[in-house]
Amino acid sequence: MAVARLLLGALLLTSVAACSSLGAADSPGPPDPAKPVQPADATTPPLVDPEMAMAAAPEPEPEPAFDGPRVPIEAGTWRIIAQDIGLEAAIIDTGLEPDGTMEAPAGPAEVGWFRYGSPPGSSGNALMGGHVDWTDRITGRPHGAVFFRLRQLQAGSLVVFTDGAQEFVYEVSEKRRYRWDDPASVEVLQPTTESRLTLITCGGVFNSATRSYDMRDVIIALRVA
Repeated sequence: MAVARLLLGALLLTSVAACSSLGAADSPGPPDPAKPVQPADATTPPLVDPEMAMAAAPEPEPEPAFDGPRVPIEAGTWRIIAQDIGLEAAIIDTGLEPDGTMEAPAGPAEVGWFRYGSPPGSSGNALMGGHVDWTDRITGRPHGAVFFRLRQLQAGSLVVFTDGAQEFVYEVSEKRRYRWDDPASVEVLQPTTESRLTLITCGGVFNSATRSYDMRDVIIALRVA
């Protein structure tokens, strides 16, 4: 079970951030985050070598410290809020595509929670991904997606999950950047005994030939309430 969870984690870092999944723009210049968000179609880049993921350390024995959500995470039920970057979005649960890659959110306005990880609010590592940008298929213009400003979060920034009745608060402890194929990136996907949140999106330089970014930006936060 530990190996399986780590393998899924490696696939997550490569694909959930959907660096090419919404067709990031070919033209230079940053996306415009103020434009309306609409779904678009996509493809996903190759995966991290599964053998690398399977060589990772075994899963530690859990030591529950928090209870997770009392209800399933369903579309529209839970929301993620990070006031420091003006983020408020619906959380949907995501699984795996038939080819073994992480299922990315269908649209640019949603955050995907990886259902094979820990649920937000519970002990363990809650893994979430979202798009950084998308391209309007009619105009060809790029726009900021749900995690367009994710990298602007700083240590001490708060991230909140709520369904209107329950609320879980995380404090950002660090941010990292990895090449999409860096074996060291697996470390942020390991199961944990602490209540941790790992947010993943794309960054770095966009390659118009492969329609993919060369980096993955990762925010790590720990539950404080």
